[in-house]
Amino acid sequence: MATKLQLLALLALSLVAVSAARDSIFIQGDEKQEIPTASFDPQSGRFQISNETVEAPRRKALGLGQSSQVSATFYNSPGMDCTTGNGQCGYGNDVDGNAYGGGGPFVETSLYPYHAASGNFGYLGGCGACGVLTYNGKSRGFVITDVTDHKDDIGGDGWHIDLCLPSFNYFTNGQAGDGSHGGIFTGTWTRVDCSCMGAPDYPDHAMVVRTQAYNQWAKAVVISRVGGVGEIAGVNFKTRNGGFTSGVKVAGWGAWWAPTSGMGGQGGVALEITMKDGKSFTTDSYPLPDYSLWGTGNVYNVFDNLPSAC
Repeated sequence: MATKLQLLALLALSLVAVSAARDSIFIQGDEKQEIPTASFDPQSGRFQISNETVEAPRRKALGLGQSSQVSATFYNSPGMDCTTGNGQCGYGNDVDGNAYGGGGPFVETSLYPYHAASGNFGYLGGCGACGVLTYNGKSRGFVITDVTDHKDDIGGDGWHIDLCLPSFNYFTNGQAGDGSHGGIFTGTWTRVDCSCMGAPDYPDHAMVVRTQAYNQWAKAVVISRVGGVGEIAGVNFKTRNGGFTSGVKVAGWGAWWAPTSGMGGQGGVALEITMKDGKSFTTDSYPLPDYSLWGTGNVYNVFDNLPSAC
C-alpha cells in the first residue's frame, strides 16, 4: 500500500506537474451528444449498433491536479456490495454475473483494492479516473469504478462520492461500525495521474484487459489500469492479418468496448486507445489472441501504457 508520505508526494506532484493540463479533460457544452453504442440482441445473437443520447455535462470535470470539496458516504446494502465493484463502469461484472479472480471479487482482489463511486455526471472523474481523498488528517488513493448520472442531493450543491464501508471507517475512525447506520463527512478530492497510484493498484504499470463473450459473434473487452486521466473515450481494434476495425462502447457499461464486426481468423489483436483528454496510444504488438479465442473472464496484462508521470 502507498504510505501517507507517498500520497502527500503524489498530491504535490499532481499540483505542480500537470497545472498546464487542468482544463483539458472535458469541454463544457450545452448540446446533447449522440454516441454510437453496441447493444446485445439475444434474438439475433449479435450486437446492434445505435446512437445513445448523452446529456451535456453541467460543467467540465476536474482536471489533473485540481481539487474539490466532496461529501463522502458509503454503500453496503444487499445487492450493492461495494467490494464486488459492481457498477455502471462494469469492471466488476462479466457477461454471466460478477467477475471473480485472485481468490475473490476481481475488482477488490486483482484490480483496484480501493475504489469508489463518483456522483454528479463524473465531475470528480469517470470510469477509471484516479484521485486522492483527504479528511481527518488521513489520505487514501481511489479509482472510480461507478458513476451516477444524476446530481446527488447529499451535500446540497456540492459534489458527492461513495466509498466502501472499510474505507469510510478508515477516515472516520470506525464511525459507521458494521454499516447498519449511515454516516457522512466532507473531505477534499484531488484528481491525480493514474500512473502515479503505485502498488497495489498499479503493481507493474500494465493495463489489464478482461474479455467478454456473449457468444462467438458478440464479444468485448474491459480495459482498466490505464495511465494519465484513466478515462477512455474510444477504442479501436487492429488485427495482425485483417487490418483496422472500429470499436464502440457497449450500452450500459462505461468501460466495455466491442469491435463493430467479427475478427475471427485474423490473428492477434492490438488496441488503439483514445483517452478523455485527447491523448492516444496503440499497443506495440498484438497482445490479445485471435478474436475466436476470446472467452468471458480471460485476463491479459498488456505492457503498453501511457508513459508514467512519476
